[in-house]
Amino acid sequence: MLTLYIAPDGNDAWDGRSPDRPFATLERARDEIRACHAGDAAIVLLREGKYFRESSFILSAEDSGTAACPVTYRAFPGEEVRLIGGREIGGFTRPDEATLQRLPEAAWEHAMQVSLPALGITDYGTYLPRGHGGGSGNAALELFFNRRPMAPARWPNASLPNQGFEVVKEGRDGTVAYTDDRPRGWAAYDDLYLHGYFSLDWASTIVRVVSLDPEQREITVDPPGAGHYGVRAGGRFFYFNVLEELDQPGEWHLDRETGLLTCWPPEPVEESEIIVSLLDAPLIEMREVEHVSFIGLTLEAMRSDAVSITGGKGVSVVGCTLRNVGKDGVAIQGGLDHQVVSSDILNTGECGVRMHAGDRVQLIPCNHRVHNCHLHHIAREGWTYFGAVELNETCGAIVSHNRMHDHRHALMCFRGNDNVIEYNEFYNFTLEGDDCGCMYTGRKFDYQGNVVRYNWIHHAGDSGRNEWGSSGIYMDDGAGGTEIYGNIIHQVNKGVLAGGGTNTRIHDNIFAGCSPAIWFDERCVSARADRGETMVHGWMREQFFNVKADEAPYQTKYPHLDFVLDALRRGTGIPPLGSAVYRNIAVGSQGQWLATHWATYPDYFEFHDNLVDEDPGFVDPAFGIFQLREDSSAYVKISFQRLPFDEIGLLKDEYRTAIENVYTAIEIAEPVGVEGQPGRAIL
Repeated sequence: MLTLYIAPDGNDAWDGRSPDRPFATLERARDEIRACHAGDAAIVLLREGKYFRESSFILSAEDSGTAACPVTYRAFPGEEVRLIGGREIGGFTRPDEATLQRLPEAAWEHAMQVSLPALGITDYGTYLPRGHGGGSGNAALELFFNRRPMAPARWPNASLPNQGFEVVKEGRDGTVAYTDDRPRGWAAYDDLYLHGYFSLDWASTIVRVVSLDPEQREITVDPPGAGHYGVRAGGRFFYFNVLEELDQPGEWHLDRETGLLTCWPPEPVEESEIIVSLLDAPLIEMREVEHVSFIGLTLEAMRSDAVSITGGKGVSVVGCTLRNVGKDGVAIQGGLDHQVVSSDILNTGECGVRMHAGDRVQLIPCNHRVHNCHLHHIAREGWTYFGAVELNETCGAIVSHNRMHDHRHALMCFRGNDNVIEYNEFYNFTLEGDDCGCMYTGRKFDYQGNVVRYNWIHHAGDSGRNEWGSSGIYMDDGAGGTEIYGNIIHQVNKGVLAGGGTNTRIHDNIFAGCSPAIWFDERCVSARADRGETMVHGWMREQFFNVKADEAPYQTKYPHLDFVLDALRRGTGIPPLGSAVYRNIAVGSQGQWLATHWATYPDYFEFHDNLVDEDPGFVDPAFGIFQLREDSSAYVKISFQRLPFDEIGLLKDEYRTAIENVYTAIEIAEPVGVEGQPGRAIL
């Protein structure tokens, strides 16, 4: 085996073969492997320290290993190795007089300032539209203080009523009409931005203020109309990068014209590590690479993805920490047998792990895995539909034994076929948005063959701003094709929402404090759906034929797709054939455990043997432990299948040596609805 060493104080002119003569860069080690490993296994050991990167570390097919002789880049045992896509900065002083005159009085004694151009930093990036209402993109320059992200100075603050949002009075020809006169107190309106849900509570975006008229209380924004869904009365947003609102520790402001960065440090600057993100590309980028692993590294402070994988086979990210990421922690496009294992991914701009992989036409699985990872505080800027794990048009992925928590919207999206989501713990989701689920899929009849089993889903937020609220598992607008069993869903508005798709089978689950536990409808029976727009026989039909779901293997593998095909050809509605609800336990559903619009259940709806509002014999439900006692009546009355409670969640291994137990509920400030009425919240 070829063994090489890298150290922050190394030298690329040395041979890199011993700890005493390490290389300085990853590129030098990569090139040595290209020249010397000749099919043998190779390992690169990085010594402790900070490695500041100004460009991506790029690997291509020629840098591959084999299954028998892989290539590994890993931290030296017991040492912290940090790859940083930014720069550590210093030289802070008290703000200049012009800045002090604009700062709130509360910040005068605390604010500090530095000139970025004086440090040679002039590329500040751009705040791009991000979220379901805007799109996807890299972050602008960000500020990290002792490994934590700082927040651009904003109004309203997050702690204020209405969850820290200004309310849209109305949309006027694509502009934003606001309600509060706060902007009258600001000296300038240039380089201001808005972030919010301008129309719908499941569609967020960022827009730039082009002009602000304080007399008319009207803002012209870019993009015009604030994104895909426009501006509507009752929408909500906050202003950010407002110098006059830098009024609490942890906030900062950047004047892009002068390059002056002003902040209120949460700790003394002389005792702190302060980093700005600069690298506008993935920190590690791999294309058509096979059998390469990254183990035990920390990747942080880049504006793009931490790790980007395109094509290839058998790439592994193991025991790593990916934090303070501008876009995605790991982005996977295509390929086979890649895995993200026993890693911590936090404070990302968009997704934790995002993949688009497998062949959805031929139904060939990618066999990618996200396993034993802790993913939290995801989508700091792309709030909506950027999940901790995002399976986007993916076939045959496995998501297992992860812990995911703290998200404004949906913690996970699964769109595709034959994916397995199992043994995960999810909590603290829908903390701000609405009409979404902890796990979401939607709007394609051809999403089939998925399995969601043995997950613990608990404690959702619910803004109270519309009737749909939050769901544990959300099968939206015709999506089905999922077997949902063995899950524990606790303190969620709707446990499972099944929105009219075929082959949705819900059995052997425990629902506690969900009202309703299950929502089941047949919305696609109408050939026209979604507020009168052509959906079923519009783009859903188009997508069905795009993946050739009218042919094998779809027509031979998945039940009832022959009926869907016939209905799409004839222009008729599609009932949720192959649906089933049986052997479930539901307690605390406030008299409504199953919500349907049926007076009598149709023949195609299999319904039997559910235990409702009867004590099944939980071990300690008051403490959130819904394991059934051995003498539980559910085993006898409904033949309830035993659940592997002790196997759910994170696992100890050589990379994850300790696991913090989670038994606590979330704490949410009481939200306020559109008309100012109190919102719903589950505490």
